[in-house]
Amino acid sequence: METTKAEPGLAVGAAQTEAEASDELSAEQSFNATALAADDNWFGLVQRCQLTGISGNILANCVPQSFTADAYVLILDKQQSALYSDDQQPKIARALSETLGRPVAVDIRVGVLPSESPAQRRRREKQQTIDDLHHRFNTDPGVLTLINKFDASVDQDSLQIINRTA
Repeated sequence: METTKAEPGLAVGAAQTEAEASDELSAEQSFNATALAADDNWFGLVQRCQLTGISGNILANCVPQSFTADAYVLILDKQQSALYSDDQQPKIARALSETLGRPVAVDIRVGVLPSESPAQRRRREKQQTIDDLHHRFNTDPGVLTLINKFDASVDQDSLQIINRTA
């Protein structure tokens, strides 16, 4: 059976219509984008890019809508799109290409994110860490003893995390 190439990486039999091939590719890409976001691969890939500045911020606020081995379609959170311009795409494509070790094209579209972006995940994890530390402080037996003994209260807004390096 003779095959023709419908899209990169997808061989299509001659009996298969172009529409069927397109549907299969779309389903594969949607599944891959969901799997990529779900199993932390996208988060890890964005971190490994080590892209900084506006381009890094833009990439961190994107999630993949679809992708192939050589192209990514990314959705940029519309709430984070104020600094976006088309000249960011080549910088992001170059960073992803260098990280992946192969050339990839990038198409960035502004919209509502279907899942949590790396930037949203970092904010959520940071807030969870703060909440956990506040809980530990507020339930510490020594703190509770001081509160009870002096009829005191803790100003929650005054609590700060101090990073000490030894």
